[in-house]
Parts: sequence; structure tokens; C-alpha cells
Amino acid sequence: MFNLPSDGTLRPAVLKALNVPVAVRLKELNRAINEFRWLYCCQRQAPVIVVDIPSCNLLLYEQGKQVLASRVVTGKKPTPTPTLCSRVTAVILYPYWTVPNV
Repeated sequence: MFNLPSDGTLRPAVLKALNVPVAVRLKELNRAINEFRWLYCCQRQAPVIVVDIPSCNLLLYEQGKQVLASRVVTGKKPTPTPTLCSRVTAVILYPYWTVPNV
């Protein structure tokens, strides 16, 4: 949980995580519950593609079961990937692309 070691040692990262204000944790919990509720509803409809932008993963669900997981390329902080919710009607594999002039 919280990507902290479970050996019980009070390290600086553990103390920092323990000292996060309750109001911040409640906002994080509210956001996480909303995401889980949304994902649960989406997974019940088939098929559903979910792209987890921070972890650069794509997940494909059919009838509530994950059938595909794949790494994807997402944006960086200066050029973030926009979020959206949409119905996919076509997928273009290997689109025409050139190196942009910088």
C-alpha cells in the first residue's frame, strides 16, 4: 500500500506518507472510488478499452474480463495526453507519421 516497504521500519518516506493531512487522503479516496465505480460500469459493457495514462498501459475488457494488456506511448508533462471518454469506431494501425520539426 502506498508503495512503502512492509517491514515496519520508520524511514523518511514512511513518515512523509503518515504525515499527509486527512483532507488530502479523503480527496484521494474520493477520486479513487469514483474511478473504480466508472471502471466497474465500463467493464460490464463489452468490449471496453481503458488507457491508464500515468502507467502507460492499455487494457481491453470483454464481458468484464481483461483479455489484453499492452504498453502505450503517452505524453510528457510539457505535452500531456488529453483524457477523453469516447466510442471507438475505427482503429488505424501504423498511421502515416513523420518526425516533427523542432
